[in-house]
Amino acid sequence: MLPPSPKCQKIDPEQTYPCPCARRRGKLQPITLTDAFGCDRCSALFTTEDEGFTLVQLGGIDPYRQMWHWMGNRWQATYRGSAKYETAILPWHISVTLVGGMLIVLLLLSADSVFAMPLAMLIAISLLLILLWLLILRQRS
Repeated sequence: MLPPSPKCQKIDPEQTYPCPCARRRGKLQPITLTDAFGCDRCSALFTTEDEGFTLVQLGGIDPYRQMWHWMGNRWQATYRGSAKYETAILPWHISVTLVGGMLIVLLLLSADSVFAMPLAMLIAISLLLILLWLLILRQRS
């Protein structure tokens, strides 16, 4: 994990904060007997990480979780990906896409059909677009 900015403040688990979600102007309130916060308007749940310096939204399957630091009067969004996703899952996506796509293109090029060449070109272009998208995801983290 990255160290928090020197301007950010530790999040007090007993204090009420404004909700960092831009949808509504709710208040984050501590949930009794837990280490979590809940918004009174959007019903989102949050917890703290990095020894209380980072607020993390709970739920969802996105490996890139939303995180914020408290700057004293406002939330500052931070964007960090999961280390597990970056080091394990993404290289497998790239490998499977490359190998599978190239096998399909080779099979189509060896076929004696009028539609084989255009279909092979379409798959090759789609393969390149998928790889570009995966590399853009990798650069975000």
